[in-house]
Amino acid sequence: MTKDTDSPEELANRPTAIAGRPTFSGAARLVYFCDAGCRPNPGPHLPVVWDGQVFLDAPRVEGTNHRASYHSVKVALDDAARHGATHVEVQLTSRLVFLQLSTGGYCRDIDLKNLRDLIFTLADRVSPIRIVLVTEPFLLGSRVFPSRRELRDHVEAIPI
Repeated sequence: MTKDTDSPEELANRPTAIAGRPTFSGAARLVYFCDAGCRPNPGPHLPVVWDGQVFLDAPRVEGTNHRASYHSVKVALDDAARHGATHVEVQLTSRLVFLQLSTGGYCRDIDLKNLRDLIFTLADRVSPIRIVLVTEPFLLGSRVFPSRRELRDHVEAIPI
């Protein structure tokens, strides 16, 4: 039996380049935490994007969990590009989105493929960039969120 090299444990917390884009070592100048989910799936989704200080305002739209995760990365990279940032780290909670971004792998859904390609274009604007798959518990500022559900409940309670 061979070991699964794509297990979450092996991928977690390991900085990785976005498919063929330049990356960097050392400290990031800007770090974004990106999570998202739908209730129900598919349904309205809430992108969760933390820039190290505040949760970024992200519009709620209809979609699936994966579309929501891609949308949260788009919000983060839009913000980084708007600030002219370089040496950006994007922390993801979605293993599928992490793998599709890091390998440029196959996207069966055309909407996800279009979002992935848009992310690649945005990544070129904030280069160099790296992505990291993070696991629970999530530490954002001085708060610890033991689960995705608690994190999303917290963000949903923030007045718009």
